[in-house]
Amino acid sequence: MIQRLSALVGLAALLSGCVAVDVPEGEFFYPDARVRAEKMVLTPGPAVAGGEPLSLPYSGGAVAATRVRTGRADAPLILYCGGNLFRRGVNGAAVARELAPFGDVLMFDYPGSGDTPGHADFASYRAAGEAVSYTHLTLPTKRIV
Repeated sequence: MIQRLSALVGLAALLSGCVAVDVPEGEFFYPDARVRAEKMVLTPGPAVAGGEPLSLPYSGGAVAATRVRTGRADAPLILYCGGNLFRRGVNGAAVARELAPFGDVLMFDYPGSGDTPGHADFASYRAAGEAVSYTHLTLPTKRIV
């Protein structure tokens, strides 16, 4: 029994070792240029009902964003960061419909995607994310989610 347990512990330790994997940064991003090159089809969706378009300055230009207000004074602001294929013009209405019952929604297009210019790299994504996250300083709301 002890030998079997020792063997299992040893095997678990061997299998749990860390392995470094080098994945190029660009493999994670799907800007419009890559979507076109890979012949992916992102079908435009309906307009975001009641959406307020915003242009938030960042180092690569201006982040294109949309804010949906609930009209409730106590509504938190939900900062929605979509996945690497998220585009407001494709999925924005669905996101607003799902999240608006819980608070105001602020969503944006990543650099090089949708209506936001710029390079699709980590530095640009970070700069855009910081611009969007700091928006709460200028938009009246009580809580950020």
